[in-house]
Amino acid sequence: IFESPNWIWALYTLLFYDEDDGDHYCIGRRASLPNVLLLSWFLLHYLYRSIIYPLLMSSDSKFPIGMLAFTVPYCMTNGYLQSYGLCRFQAFSANYLFSLSFILGSILTILGFTIGFISDHTLLHLRRGGSSSSSSTSSYQIPYGGLFTYV
Repeated sequence: IFESPNWIWALYTLLFYDEDDGDHYCIGRRASLPNVLLLSWFLLHYLYRSIIYPLLMSSDSKFPIGMLAFTVPYCMTNGYLQSYGLCRFQAFSANYLFSLSFILGSILTILGFTIGFISDHTLLHLRRGGSSSSSSTSSYQIPYGGLFTYV
């Protein structure tokens, strides 16, 4: 929930930003598909991290309230800069979709999402008493296999 300002800014920028207030590259007549895709990936990442994943967790652990003082301002600033940067200050042409940097970045983004989902599934399985651990008798279990081998 503490990372929610990121996706709230992105959603606000996509849906409610006033196009008549200047150039806007995510909605309306000046919309740029690369800008919309980049902001959508940002939005999906933070929706998953701040809403979906915490709902999948079954945790009674408490979050230190002091962390809130650092997390929320950072996420508000990050969400604002990312969203407005992509929608107001930087317009990518449609040809950017075929550039090497966009293609490689897209591949890395999809790979990162995939690795994150697989790792989250493994960790959630451990929390629910699964057997993918090096020790099944302790309350804290260390995952193994996959990319956890390298961590």
